[in-house]
Amino acid sequence: MFIVQALPIFITICLIVSILSLTPILNVLSQIFTPILSLLGISSELSPGILFSMIRKDGMLLFNLHQGALLQGMTATQLLLLVFFSSTFTACSVTMTMLLKHLGGQSALKLIGKQMVTSLSLVIGVGIIVKIVMLII
Repeated sequence: MFIVQALPIFITICLIVSILSLTPILNVLSQIFTPILSLLGISSELSPGILFSMIRKDGMLLFNLHQGALLQGMTATQLLLLVFFSSTFTACSVTMTMLLKHLGGQSALKLIGKQMVTSLSLVIGVGIIVKIVMLII
């Protein structure tokens, strides 16, 4: 079933992303996450990993660029929030495409939107709590 339904979508998405990677579009899009990362005290250089995790969950491997130099400078809390946000902000693009196909546009977009809002709210909430606790300590 995967080969018939998801594989063509997966291949199409990979081709589109490969073509887009030749342009600055993906870097520009990834900067959307800079304010969230700033709130958490995380380098904006990690924002492409969040964007690519929306395309494919293994896109989080981009966080390990430069032998993980950026990750090594992060606290355990920052790392946890980064991985949590990247893995929960959206499902991968193949899953979102299948939701659109099976639920229809409006229902799928509502579901995807709720997931994004929930993930973002939790990450921002925990980020603020951590900042307050760090000020008290």
